[in-house]
Amino acid sequence: MTEIRLSSLHDDVRMPWQDRDKPEYSTYPQRHANIGEHGEFSALRRIYQFGVTEDDLLQAGISDLRQMTESQYRNLVGCAVEEQYGLIMSNIYDHWWEKQEPEMEKAIAGTAFMVEQWETNWGIHTIQRGQDVRGQATLALISIEGIHLLDGIKDPTQRDVDRALGMLFMNGVRSFCLQYGRDTALATNGLTELGRYTVTKLLKNGLLVDLAHSLPKTRTDTLNLAEELGRGSQISYTHGAPSEAIAKDPDYAGLSEKRGLSDDEIKRIMRLDGIVGLGVSRPFFTSAEQLAETIDRLSQFQNGILSLAIGADFGGVSPSFLIGMNTPAEVVDKLGDLLVGRFKFNETGAQAILAENARVWIQSNLLDEDHT
Repeated sequence: MTEIRLSSLHDDVRMPWQDRDKPEYSTYPQRHANIGEHGEFSALRRIYQFGVTEDDLLQAGISDLRQMTESQYRNLVGCAVEEQYGLIMSNIYDHWWEKQEPEMEKAIAGTAFMVEQWETNWGIHTIQRGQDVRGQATLALISIEGIHLLDGIKDPTQRDVDRALGMLFMNGVRSFCLQYGRDTALATNGLTELGRYTVTKLLKNGLLVDLAHSLPKTRTDTLNLAEELGRGSQISYTHGAPSEAIAKDPDYAGLSEKRGLSDDEIKRIMRLDGIVGLGVSRPFFTSAEQLAETIDRLSQFQNGILSLAIGADFGGVSPSFLIGMNTPAEVVDKLGDLLVGRFKFNETGAQAILAENARVWIQSNLLDEDHT
């Protein structure tokens, strides 16, 4: 299925450059000070996950990743993304920004940088509305992994939320993750009053809400509220796995319910016409075969074949977490071959999961004409 370019609901394109001086970690989430002393485990190795090759580096005159400039990094990644992705949801995360600024200001700087990077430096179109999803050009949608950035504001109010969301929206963000696995102003054991206000505002304004990293009660509260508002189709779980899949990895079994979705949650998102993105690495899956088997199982749920997508998390994944699908092209080839060959998907069904479902979901739900 090499003619298909991957659509991915979550990738950390900025990650490798930001962490260029840090040794790569081998056991999430600790970083080990005694590895990578000479750069052999540098986080810059994640550049390969976007499809950059050794030949690309040689043609750019780069013999050592540690000597790569940011301009070279941008050019290499941009060309690779354009070649291997049909659509990419490019993620912003606060720790990437070195300036000593409040968290929200760092996020604003990050979003502005990403839009400039996509539009100006790479010539890849950023998605502002669902109607922008058309044609064969590579598209990028900007997402933010955690509005916990509001934690930098003492006792945030609705006015602070309005300001933060307005600034992020004006700088191109269209998808919002609510919680990064811990208590925030928006969610503790479920949505707070401010969290309910935030989710309501996002959904009523035609934006996308991401349940990845949200704790179970927060996920339940968000789904309840979305269904109450008639906006359930705007809900995503961009990157992860069913709890039962994570539980099969002994190193991460204890996180299975916290990070993964139950079957009931998956069925509910699908019934509401939302979308579920599956990762292509640990801790979500231990092999490409396990991922393909999970896709086969979940596709049997109501709306399953049209509600599953890939959230590769490339750039946010340690190379030691990869499970044999190291680039977008390898995801398409290896996973596509497994789905069609071993699990007897037709090519249309496999292509839907690898490429089309994410595009259709964004096109149908982002700032459509029914939203005000």
